[in-house]
Amino acid sequence: MYALAIPKDLAAGSYKVRASFAGTAGEKLAAVEVVAEAALALMEADKAMYKPGQTAKFRVLVVKVGDLRPIAGRQVRFDVKAPNGFKLIQVENPTDSAGVAKFEFPIADEPILGEHLARATVVGAFGDGAVHETGFTVEEYVLPRFEVNISCDQDFLTSSWDDREGTATVTGKVGATYTFGKSVAGKVTITLLSKMSGGGAIGKGVAGMGMAPPGDVGGGGGVPYRALATTEVHMQEARISFTLPVQKADLNAGMELILEASVTDSATGEVQNATTSLPVVYKGSDLNVHLELADGGEVFKPGLPAAVRVKVSQPGGGVPDRSVLGAGVLKLVMQRMLVSYAVKAPDPVKVTLDPASFMNGVVPQVDMSIVPDDSGCCDPLASVASRTEYEEKMGCCTSRVEFHVERDGSRLWGSSGEGGETPTLCTSRAYSPTGHYLAVSAPPNGQTSVSIEVKSTIAFSDLKPTADYFVMHGGALSRGGTGTFVTGAASGDGYWKATLPIEIPAATAGTVKVAIVARLATGGAVVTGSSKWEKAVTWPFALSASFSAAEVKPGDTLDVDISASNLASGEAVHVFVTSLDRSAELLGRRATIDGQAVVGGLARSAGTDDSVAPRVWRHCQFHGIDVPILGELSDGLALLVSSGTDGKLADDTTMDEPFGPSLGANCPRPISSGCSSAGGGDVMMMEAAMAPAADGMQQKASAADAQAAGSGSGGGESRSVAVRKFFPETWMWTDYDLTTSLTSANSRLSVTAPDTITTWSLEAFATTPSGFAAIRAVDPLKVFKPFFVEARLPYSAMRGEELEVILAVYNYAEGTGSVEASVSIVLPPSLELVGGTLASTVNVTEGSASRVSVRVKPTSLGTATFSVVASAPVSGGLRLEDAIEKPLHVKPEGFEVRTTKNVVLELSADNPTGSAAIELAVPANVVDGSAWSTVSVVGDLLGPTISGLERLLRIPTGCGEQNMITLAPNVYVGKYLTSVGRLRPDLQQRIVRNMLVGYGRELTYRHPDGSFSAFGSQDQEGSTWLTAFVLKTFAEVQALGLISVDTSVLASAATWLVQQQAADGSFLGRGQVIHQEMMGGMSSGSSSPPMRNKDGQSTSTSTSASSESSLSAYVLSALAKTKSVVPNLAVSGLDAALTKAGSYLASMEASKKYTKLLRIFALHAAGLKADEVAASECLALSEVDAGGSLRFWSGDSSSSQDIELTGYGVLVLSLAGKLSEALQGTRWLLARRKKEGGFESTQDTVIALGALATYATAVAGSVTMSVKLTSDSGLDSTLKVDESNIDVFQSVTLPWPSSPLTSVPMAAALAWWCPSWCTMCRKRPSSLATTSRSAGSSSRRPRRQSAAASRPSRTAPQRLMVCGC
Repeated sequence: MYALAIPKDLAAGSYKVRASFAGTAGEKLAAVEVVAEAALALMEADKAMYKPGQTAKFRVLVVKVGDLRPIAGRQVRFDVKAPNGFKLIQVENPTDSAGVAKFEFPIADEPILGEHLARATVVGAFGDGAVHETGFTVEEYVLPRFEVNISCDQDFLTSSWDDREGTATVTGKVGATYTFGKSVAGKVTITLLSKMSGGGAIGKGVAGMGMAPPGDVGGGGGVPYRALATTEVHMQEARISFTLPVQKADLNAGMELILEASVTDSATGEVQNATTSLPVVYKGSDLNVHLELADGGEVFKPGLPAAVRVKVSQPGGGVPDRSVLGAGVLKLVMQRMLVSYAVKAPDPVKVTLDPASFMNGVVPQVDMSIVPDDSGCCDPLASVASRTEYEEKMGCCTSRVEFHVERDGSRLWGSSGEGGETPTLCTSRAYSPTGHYLAVSAPPNGQTSVSIEVKSTIAFSDLKPTADYFVMHGGALSRGGTGTFVTGAASGDGYWKATLPIEIPAATAGTVKVAIVARLATGGAVVTGSSKWEKAVTWPFALSASFSAAEVKPGDTLDVDISASNLASGEAVHVFVTSLDRSAELLGRRATIDGQAVVGGLARSAGTDDSVAPRVWRHCQFHGIDVPILGELSDGLALLVSSGTDGKLADDTTMDEPFGPSLGANCPRPISSGCSSAGGGDVMMMEAAMAPAADGMQQKASAADAQAAGSGSGGGESRSVAVRKFFPETWMWTDYDLTTSLTSANSRLSVTAPDTITTWSLEAFATTPSGFAAIRAVDPLKVFKPFFVEARLPYSAMRGEELEVILAVYNYAEGTGSVEASVSIVLPPSLELVGGTLASTVNVTEGSASRVSVRVKPTSLGTATFSVVASAPVSGGLRLEDAIEKPLHVKPEGFEVRTTKNVVLELSADNPTGSAAIELAVPANVVDGSAWSTVSVVGDLLGPTISGLERLLRIPTGCGEQNMITLAPNVYVGKYLTSVGRLRPDLQQRIVRNMLVGYGRELTYRHPDGSFSAFGSQDQEGSTWLTAFVLKTFAEVQALGLISVDTSVLASAATWLVQQQAADGSFLGRGQVIHQEMMGGMSSGSSSPPMRNKDGQSTSTSTSASSESSLSAYVLSALAKTKSVVPNLAVSGLDAALTKAGSYLASMEASKKYTKLLRIFALHAAGLKADEVAASECLALSEVDAGGSLRFWSGDSSSSQDIELTGYGVLVLSLAGKLSEALQGTRWLLARRKKEGGFESTQDTVIALGALATYATAVAGSVTMSVKLTSDSGLDSTLKVDESNIDVFQSVTLPWPSSPLTSVPMAAALAWWCPSWCTMCRKRPSSLATTSRSAGSSSRRPRRQSAAASRPSRTAPQRLMVCGC
């Protein structure tokens, strides 16, 4: 093996490596692809949820993929997207010397609430691992003060046909703990729920229960549930037990029950909840099975034993014990399947699984011997053309091997269904050009210097004594080297064993793959093998983090100790520290930089692994009986050559058609396995050339400790009490250097404890030049005082509403018994007392909490500070005391009304400047002080609202029509994402795969004359409409450039369509279309399109002029598109046919708008109607909404037809250069996209996506614009839009009042600016209506752990928001 150093400054691209050898003539060339350095981005946030006005903080660590060493000086691009898809910020920062880039995102005071997406991208780096995305939430919330947990004693319940009477029992435990470690006292409601969904259930099911459709609960989204049993108990201890009876008739195998515990704190009224699931399985299905090959692959190697890993678990995930495993005889069963059904299949092979061989439910490896194939009827290297030859030469070859587990002769079908787990393993046959195979065993996990076992179908004496090995993780090469085989004895089963010493870098983690490349002693041909396994993260040095004390009082000083050991001598260490309130952690797990993040990042970097080595010869994909031939072109495009493009079969039988022409001696056809692979990918493998919080701190406190915690004095004298008012959610977010001494480093950071009574986590990661490590402290810090008071305030209140404030006094001071606590409240002038007293007393028993409450009414806007002092005398003249201050946000009363006006500034080189003025008016009954306004500018007009298209990417399947229904969206999604420059590598891979599958499959429904129909040659003739649809779609595939279409397919389809042209220029309707919905507005409700003969005479009683001209227009547009993509297409008479069709359409009178618009589009696409004329006629058919911002075309039948029509309208306007009007249509279309990504039907989705892509292409290009914003109230701001921030939603808050507002753009571009203002009205606008759920609704959903604690009761009017932009 030779190593070649790549210069660091070498640009990415394609290169050739030239090699010449001394003493030999000539030289060898090898093509190599040099890519940018692969980098891994790991991002963490300081929290998972934020309030309006807070600042979200992020760190991004950038490391090399191969060895996980930090990279300094790399540019990192950071952006945040709002829930509506708008990009709110985009900045770039370099990584510092520690390899970390830091970012902050200030959240607006009036933000869009909901899930936001933060994304970090290493600029110029290679691989998906260079991009890291994490979500965070912006909400108005109150921190939860306690958490609930629920567990069930049963792992699962069983159900069967013969046991439906009586009841079953569900038992378990519920606990509730404050974040400072004490138990919660209160009411617990425990409910057993079942999903209200049918399918596969036994017994009475849920019919007649009025269940909502899947994904909808009373119109509110989610899945409906019904309660099977419920109970209420009072909680005093840390955990209580419960018992729930459930009718056996309500238990349906395959369903999942939900146990929900809802706890109401008696001290504050706060409600929190938790859920757990309980599966129901068929009686006897108490074992789930997951099978996989021990080497991590998906293929078996002929002549070598198959090593199978067996994993069993109980429903719910529990590990079965020996008694469960020994309840019957478990056997692993192997069944070989042969190529020809005419050859008798071999008997299954069964191996008994000893219960003692299971370790934590796993048998690591069971070797199953596979009998070698009979060479007399199995020649896997034979080149064949027909099925006859195929079965003669390969009939007894093993095509696939299936495995399953049985117990006492009955097959086990149970599977968790998670992570692709399956109870049946189907392995494809590996393919090797030499006919020889290597099998590589996974090395012991955690070791770096290992000897791996290698099995070979050829004696090691016939191989060269050394072999090259490559260790990869994260899609990158981590280590390469050469080892010498240590040969052992022959196995006696026809194969040989040896070991090979290799080195595995300690930094490898996640899915690790090792590939072995051996060479024949004679000739040097390559034989390869590989294995992959999961490796835990091993840090290059040890990192520890701890607090100097387990418990402190609010305001105390303590130390944070960080140390690192096992360092390389003298290495500098930089540490990043985070500490978070346990209450904030309950709102969601923040993104962290830790071992789990490393494994996830490496998985992103590796991308999808189909277990298929790089193809050095042509390769076949198999989908059913479809066998199109996949070749690879020199420019990297994939090429699908149709089987039998000349219409002739390989022999005279139709069953041979899919096999096509002979591939030649240099390209034997691999054996089809019949295994269905995930996602419809390749089903066989070429091995050639593969190388390139603990709660245990509840200490007791004495009264003297309690006295020290406060500031009161005995003898009745009073002095000031320390007021608690520092309540951060993230306490520490800092970084600093450690002090290094040889191979260790440490630091002690002095900090002051916050005032929150809670526990605090401590997490850290540290970097050195040789790597990084992460740690979470085992013991959190408890900040606590034995006597304290809490005020439970809502996030905000409205001015003028009455608000109940609950004050809870907690007493955990040891030996105090029952105390009389005085509670004093101080209200600011902006809060009016309307109920209760400002001074009161309450009895508080030791170890519990008591409550008092007052009712207040905010009288002015802003922030009001609520102050409380609580004290209680105890023995010895001491006093327990505490004081707090908490803010209350007061918002305007009334009904919120948001108003938005959108203005598009369209500039050009001829008109480089322009301006627009907007009058910002407010209703007459506006609430004083409630108005605010912003103006926003964005250059990308579509990007924020066109997300989620990947949901349309499905694997094509079915008949010729169904196949096109799923193929076409893949094509048009690819077209749109390519046009806007957002086709990610992972999406491109999916789209290419799906297009190859769909294209190859559609070829099997092709008639010898070039036409297409639903069932191909089984139909009497081709379908005019389907052939035009296929032609147009295939032309789009060719134009997209991701795969190459055989132009002879396009030519023959176009030729057939031209042959269907009648004398008057129209196109004849042939064949039928079964799936009428795919025709969109052309659907006539009949399976047959309008039929006419060559003389133009109708042969259909239901034919209308509109339907005939619509079909002709559609065919014309398909032919025109194909000609524009392949100008020199070999179709006789194509130009004349286009002209003739144009004359026919121009002469036809049409009454339906659909026909008129489709005709305009077809004539314009064919170049037979000028831009201005087409645009004018198109606009004349359109409608504009009342606001003047949306344009649409309305049909005669359905909303789906409206979408299709508007898509055609946008296509015409975009191609004609009327971009402002086209934008109005695109916005109308975007408002009608469904959450699944598409619209209402295949045809309207295809047309609409094509229109959006065409519009996006028309407006693409260099954008440089300055927008100057001015107003009478003093605003004078300039926003700049260019390529760096074209998709960023830039906003400026305006001084109020702000009227009028003027925008003056000063460059050539097209941009959208959006002034928005919000007011609170004293009366509900008459145009608004409220909706509510019926109080009698019986369906429900289990509640999640509350993100916002229950709001104190209040009397206030209902708020209703009208959305803006």
